[in-house]
Amino acid sequence: MASLVFTVWFWRRKDLQPIKARKPYFIVFANAVGALTFLVNSLNRILPHAPCPARVFANYATAWYYSVYAIRAFTLWFKFELAAEITSHLQHDQVSSSWFARHKAWIKSRGLLAIASVVTIVIFVPFGLLFVRGECSVQLGNWVSVFHYSLLLLFYVVFVVQFRKELDFFWLKTELVLTLIAGVLAACIWVPFGFLIETEFPVATLASLWLQILGLCFSTVYPLYLSYRHDTEDKRLLRPSTTRSSISLVDLSPILSHPAGFKAFEQFLKGEFALESLYFWNSVKEFRQKLAETTDWTDDLKKESLQKAEELYSEFVKKGAVYEINISFVRKNEILTNLESIQRMCPSEQVIAAEEFRTQMDSLFATAQKDVLELMTKDSFIRFRRSAFFQQVEKAIDSKARTTQALSELKIL
Repeated sequence: MASLVFTVWFWRRKDLQPIKARKPYFIVFANAVGALTFLVNSLNRILPHAPCPARVFANYATAWYYSVYAIRAFTLWFKFELAAEITSHLQHDQVSSSWFARHKAWIKSRGLLAIASVVTIVIFVPFGLLFVRGECSVQLGNWVSVFHYSLLLLFYVVFVVQFRKELDFFWLKTELVLTLIAGVLAACIWVPFGFLIETEFPVATLASLWLQILGLCFSTVYPLYLSYRHDTEDKRLLRPSTTRSSISLVDLSPILSHPAGFKAFEQFLKGEFALESLYFWNSVKEFRQKLAETTDWTDDLKKESLQKAEELYSEFVKKGAVYEINISFVRKNEILTNLESIQRMCPSEQVIAAEEFRTQMDSLFATAQKDVLELMTKDSFIRFRRSAFFQQVEKAIDSKARTTQALSELKIL
């Protein structure tokens, strides 16, 4: 009953962080498998002569339950690698060589569903074959489930080790590490008492139940608590500040205009797997700055600017783009329409005035850039202000402002 209550509660807040970052449907599925395993184990203990398939299924379901966490560990590792590639490749204009970006579909809903389906088939095919052939063996089923469990545990360890040094602001890494420790301890109890030591007391069943309870606490209960705690902190941060500061505490723009602020926010977003928005905003900023600085518009410069606009569209805006940003379909369609309009005029035979070309190109991504900035301000920036990164940036900008003021008073500046 507690699992059901917390799961429904968790799902109702699925659009809030840090719940959203956990792919809530995966957590709900894991909790459902855990509840089913618990129910089957309970029936096996209550019924004096439980059918063989029911007893074997309980062990297979334990491996099935842990496979969800192995897939989540894979997803998190993939996201960390993708964030690292975004940082390195976009800075050197090497987007096309990003392997993780090209295979990002693996961690989309359909990709994860396909992976989960394959894992489910691998786990339950031996069980189904034995059942169809009428050779239901509890002991054989136990060893097969141990094999699957060990294999999943091995993959889990590999992924956890891979992202051990990465930043994580959603408690995802800690959650998975704690679940790994709980899984290892449960296996140390479950294997000997399930295979080697005969006892009337259901030690192995209790070990499996203990793992599921801890998994529920780590993946569902604590993130729920964090979502409420963050709500309270966000409301406090949105109140007008009574302290003096050279930067606005509710505005992201001054932070991004400062080199140290941009770098700190970049590192923070890397831990939130949300670098696409920042890089789109910055790429458009540089694109518009170059347009403003260009005075002599030759045909070659027009072609070069149009090519850059097409690259920005392909990399960030186009549906299924390598680093697709989160803007509305209406906005994407508007950008495409305007881009196609410019493409028809340049480099065709039509002559387009320099100022008209500059205006159209400058406004091409301007609204989307504003939308992305507002989205970051209302979402990631609020959590950024709770972090140590923001405190360091605030000190750096305040220090620079005081130095500038002192130099101005001395008439050096």
